Amino acid sequence: MPIQTTRTEVGEATVETVTTGLSVVWALDFAPDGRIFLSERPGRVRVIDSVRGLDPQPWVEIPVWASSEAGLFGLALHPSFADSPYVYVMY
Repeated sequence: MPIQTTRTEVGEATVETVTTGLSVVWALDFAPDGRIFLSERPGRVRVIDSVRGLDPQPWVEIPVWASSEAGLFGLALHPSFADSPYVYVMY
């Protein structure tokens, strides 16, 4: 997908694809070092590195029942992730 730019009431926004091949991404959060942590409904937490891209291996897999409106949903990094590297998930 080509880079897209859209003007909004608060300024200009750019949309850029950073990876593909994911399954039902539900939530994401940004680590201080630039990595993106994201949850996939089938129970995987994945990491995208700004240099290496999507890590082919999930960061963690959580056994969830992923059907209809069930599965791995919310994800948040600890507010002081650099000092307290906790990842919180909701399923």
